[in-house]
Amino acid sequence: MGVEAVMTCADYTTADDGDRTALAIEYGQVLSNECIAPNVYVMTLTAPRTARLCKPGQFVNVRLPKNGTELLRLPFSVYGVLQELGAIEIMYQVL
Repeated sequence: MGVEAVMTCADYTTADDGDRTALAIEYGQVLSNECIAPNVYVMTLTAPRTARLCKPGQFVNVRLPKNGTELLRLPFSVYGVLQELGAIEIMYQVL
């Protein structure tokens, strides 16, 4: 699809102590955006590092890279992790 996204997730593996958490920032591309029910979609994004760090149910922040207009970063729950593709899936509903 060629649409880029910037994902941020907690990286507990690089935190220097139990109270602080490092952030993993990764650029990825949208692989697919499937409608699975009326107004419900599953978006698959390339994100090898995020796929290694996150599990379904954890949250990632997703934003579009700067394109002249800065859009807000949105939190999404990880719906699925596709380790073999180095990708994550996010389910969302269009209201």
